[in-house]
Amino acid sequence: MEKDKSLKRIRVITVDDHEILRGGIKFVLLAFDDIELVGEARNADEAIHLCEQLQPDVVLMDLMMVGMNGQKQQELSAKNTQKFKF
Repeated sequence: MEKDKSLKRIRVITVDDHEILRGGIKFVLLAFDDIELVGEARNADEAIHLCEQLQPDVVLMDLMMVGMNGQKQQELSAKNTQKFKF
């Protein structure tokens, strides 16, 4: 299936500490013409860096991963709530 370049694509970052799960999510997301996977992070620190750098529309994140505590989640959402959806 050829992707339609005229569509406004939803920019997505996935965040999960399990590589196999990130791979499965990537496989599903790539099937949609209106979704662009712009980044993948293994932990909260990588997610914060990628969000600042890539400015996604959506962050698809595992909240139960190692290193994702309330403080990290708050830091990520506080900096970027106006910019994209969790």
